[in-house]
Amino acid sequence: MRFFYILFLHLYLAGIHVAAVTSSKARLWITGRRGLFTRMEQAASADFKNKAASVFWLHCASLGEYEQSRSILESIRRDYPNKRILLTFFSPSGYENCKSSPYADYVFYLPIPTPANVRRFLDIWNPELVAFVRSEYWYTFMRELSGKNVPMVVLSAIFRPGQYQFRISGLWFRRQLHRINCFFLQDEASATLLKKYGIDQHMVCGDTRFDRVRTLSLQAEPIPKIAHFAGNSKLMVAGSTWPADEALLKNLIGDPSLKLKYIIAPHEVNLSRIHQIEKIAPGKTVRYSKLSDRMASSADIMILDTIGLLSKVYQYGHIAYIGGGFGKGIHNILEAATWGLPIFFGPNYKKFAEAKDLINREGARMVSDGKTLHAHVSELLKDNRLHQRKAKICKDYVVEKSGATEKIMKHLRQRL
Repeated sequence: MRFFYILFLHLYLAGIHVAAVTSSKARLWITGRRGLFTRMEQAASADFKNKAASVFWLHCASLGEYEQSRSILESIRRDYPNKRILLTFFSPSGYENCKSSPYADYVFYLPIPTPANVRRFLDIWNPELVAFVRSEYWYTFMRELSGKNVPMVVLSAIFRPGQYQFRISGLWFRRQLHRINCFFLQDEASATLLKKYGIDQHMVCGDTRFDRVRTLSLQAEPIPKIAHFAGNSKLMVAGSTWPADEALLKNLIGDPSLKLKYIIAPHEVNLSRIHQIEKIAPGKTVRYSKLSDRMASSADIMILDTIGLLSKVYQYGHIAYIGGGFGKGIHNILEAATWGLPIFFGPNYKKFAEAKDLINREGARMVSDGKTLHAHVSELLKDNRLHQRKAKICKDYVVEKSGATEKIMKHLRQRL
């Protein structure tokens, strides 16, 4: 099976090169790895080479995993100021947005994990502790790290019965999980599943995303341009939207009696997507990057054509719509929940515990068409007590679920 796994890596690499002909992300994936080991060797200081430095290595698949683990990085940076922190990413969206992270000494793409690349990588960095985030398992790294007796942990891990490790064909992959020293799990269901297969090295700590978003709400600075745009109007913030989500919003935008303003933050920020959104309400739309005082007073819709601001924009919202529910799955709803915004999203949410929880508690609602969304938004705008109740449900939920970071750090301090 190991042979086929390594073969898959080479086939995947070949596929990326083919995709790079038309995909800018694939091109970034390739160009970002050119000369990677040379840059790593140049960045590594003399005490790394002499194995005198103490290195904590955190690996994330993408930007979402970085945000999920950021509270851990902040804690390690604060508690161990002399610790060298290495941060790696598999995807361009993670690396390109976090390559200047203040919480890491070194930020790189993860090399293609062939056995030779893995050995060269570990010879350069020689980590004392490795943390993978959520579901990022690279078995060639796990094999080599295990052979070197380097402790490995997984942060905010979550498992479901249908995952490939728990299928008959996934037996080899499941066996590799025994190499992990500790899984910090999000829920009891994951613990029960791991126990069923004899994997006992785990702790149920919760999800570090709750700590991250709560910190954001407590430390967020004002955004004058957003405040000026909102004015005295109630604001709907539509985060990480796709065209199918924006189709639902048309019913709201087309009804001036609601007296709502809108901020739409597309999941993919490019000119093509911006132009699509501008067609929804011609003449009433403004881009954040071009906002002026005159535009702020005359426009009804702002397109957030920048990255990294959305989580702070929710502080000005009255209601939130979260995109992705008509595709692979909804995006982050906790960034809105921590600010006490009642939340709407599309039907593909069932893999997300926080979405199911907030639906059950009546802080969030699934909508499948524009007419339904319009009816529920109208109800919230007319009934202030209803809005306040749902807002409190969302905010209290985040507070209740916080605390995973300290539970994990208590364990990590024994290894750092």
